[in-house]
Amino acid sequence: MKISQRIKNNPLASLIIFVLLLWSTYPLVLKLVLGKNDWSSLGTFGDTYGALNTLFSGLAFAVLILSLFLQRKELEAQRIELEAQRLEIKESNLIAEAQRKITEQQATLIEQQIKDANVQSFNQLLFQYLEEKNRKVESLGNSQYPGVHVLQNFNKAFIRDYGHQGTYKYIDSLNQNTFNEIISSSLDLAHSSTGNKLKDIRYAEYLNFIFSYINDNKNLGVEDSSISMFIAYTNFPEILCMACLALKNKRLLSDFKKFRLFETLDFNVGEYEVIFAMLHRKLREL
Repeated sequence: MKISQRIKNNPLASLIIFVLLLWSTYPLVLKLVLGKNDWSSLGTFGDTYGALNTLFSGLAFAVLILSLFLQRKELEAQRIELEAQRLEIKESNLIAEAQRKITEQQATLIEQQIKDANVQSFNQLLFQYLEEKNRKVESLGNSQYPGVHVLQNFNKAFIRDYGHQGTYKYIDSLNQNTFNEIISSSLDLAHSSTGNKLKDIRYAEYLNFIFSYINDNKNLGVEDSSISMFIAYTNFPEILCMACLALKNKRLLSDFKKFRLFETLDFNVGEYEVIFAMLHRKLREL
C-alpha cells in the first residue's frame, strides 16, 4: 500500500527507475531467454538494443507527455490559487473601501458635531453680547427717560445745523474737507447734547467688537443669521445712531456696508435726509 502510494505520488521518478532497471536487466533477461553463456556469441544480439532504443524513445515520449500533463495540472493548480488570491485581495479591497467610507462618514459626522457645537457656542455668546449691548443702551437713560430716548436726541442733535440743507445734491457738492468738517462738527454737537453718554459707555467700540466677533467666525456659515439676530435686537433710532457714528468710524462703516445694515433704514424719511445723504456718500467712498 505504501509502495503504490509512493508511485502514485511520484509517477515520474517511478517511471525513470523502471526504465533504468529494464535497461540494466535487459542483457541478463536476454541471456536467460536464449540459453547462452558466451557473451561474445551474444554480440550478434547487440543489435537487439535497437529495439530497446525504440522502446526507450517511446518511453521518453511517454515521459514527455506525462511531464506536460503534470505541468498542466500544476499550472492549473497555480491558476486556481492565483484566482483565489485575486478574489481574496478583491474582498480585502472591498472591506478596506467599506472601512474607508465608514471612517469618512464618522469623520464627517464628528466634524458636523464639532461645527454644531461651535455654532451653538457662537450663538450663545452672540446672544450675551447683544444683551449686553441693550443693557448699555438702557444705561443711557434714567428713571424718567429710557435709553432709546438718548439715541433719539443724539440723532436729532446731529441734524440740527444741517437738516434744512441736507439734501443729497448739497452733500455731494461739498469738497472732501468741508464734508469731513461737517461730519465732525455734527458728531461733536450730538455727543455734547447727550452728555457724551455714548462715549462713556464706549458704544461704537462695543459695536465694533460684536461685528469683529461675527467676522472672526464667518467660517461657521452663520453670518446671515447673526446679522438677522443683531437687527432683531436693534431698533430704528439705534440703527440711525450707528449710521451717524459710522460716518467717522471707518471700521464701523465698513461693517455697516458689508452686513447691509443700511437696508434697514428708510431713506425716504425727510427729517433725517442729511444722515442718509452723508452715509450714501461715505459708502461710495469705501
